[in-house]
Amino acid sequence: MDRQSRKVQKTQYYQTNRFPFECLLTALSTDDLSDSPRSYMNGNSVTLPNPELANLGEIEMLLKQAATSVYEKDKLATFIINENYIDKLLPVFNICEDLENIPDLHVLCNIMKAIILLNDNIIIEYIIKDEKILGVVGILEYDPDFPNLKANHRDYLANNTKFKQVVPIKDKAIESKIHQTFRLQYLKDVVLARTLEDSTFAVLNSLIFFNHVDIVNHLQHDAEFLKELFSILESKIESLQRKRDVVLFVQQFCAIAKNLQMASRAGLYRALSQHGLFGIFEHSLADPDPLVRMAGAEILVSILEHDPNLVRSYILAQVKQDKLKKPLVETVIQRFIADQDLGMKAQYAEVIRVLLDTTAGFGDSGITGPAE
Repeated sequence: MDRQSRKVQKTQYYQTNRFPFECLLTALSTDDLSDSPRSYMNGNSVTLPNPELANLGEIEMLLKQAATSVYEKDKLATFIINENYIDKLLPVFNICEDLENIPDLHVLCNIMKAIILLNDNIIIEYIIKDEKILGVVGILEYDPDFPNLKANHRDYLANNTKFKQVVPIKDKAIESKIHQTFRLQYLKDVVLARTLEDSTFAVLNSLIFFNHVDIVNHLQHDAEFLKELFSILESKIESLQRKRDVVLFVQQFCAIAKNLQMASRAGLYRALSQHGLFGIFEHSLADPDPLVRMAGAEILVSILEHDPNLVRSYILAQVKQDKLKKPLVETVIQRFIADQDLGMKAQYAEVIRVLLDTTAGFGDSGITGPAE
């Protein structure tokens, strides 16, 4: 049997047998179905018909009409949540993909975009769950704006579900939150980058921000995690690559902290400095890998932006404790002279400028203590 014959046979099967999951749904009476999509939006009730191949266009129209009214968007979001409507769309997507029904796949993509653009936190948190995200981004791969191209969102997310852990994170809730944050970021920056409205952009950013707060608050209070993390740098048996992974992890940690409030950043840098944060520069600033050197410089700049006096105090303590050991400021000056990359030179120049500019204040005395 050739490909076209199999496709016709599949289509006839689905038309004859309808959907095997329909027995689990509340069927709509024929009286509820009229020529006007507005029949689903009467009074205080805003609903959608159960998704089928025959009514995807109608569902798309209803969602477009609801987008014109904040009241209807709120009611429709409530309906989608209460009825687990996204769960009902995913089997239809599987059928359309099985049939290679591109027109309906394009309609499904518009439907999923419209649901996300309802700007409901609960809906967005629902679609990034482990068991839902691949189905949702699979629908979003079939963008009608690019009918001849198909994205590979599922492949990318499936290959990145197991992120590299320098030190294992024992709290599964936090590990899950890290995965969810990655998915939110991917939705915002890649999948929906062209279609995001300001309000949806704000909702996604808000969810990412609060996830970052939870992740940072947990890890900065996990003394065992931080101790194990920085002990890698001091170990003589650890590989160079693992030490580089520590530098890159801390870089990401500090990048997250830039978006947090002052009190959260203060707590983070306090916890990191107590467990060996400054030892990271001995391994990063002189590393042959330019990516690692850049990461080390960014970490140092992040600390200086928050509290320059913290770095100055560390340098003075270095000199007092071991006069034979090269202080951090000397390492920075040497790297400024030796590094040929103009971007790196600019980073080092900024570090030197901030360290020498004592008129700028002494940062948060809650971290370093009052200036003497």
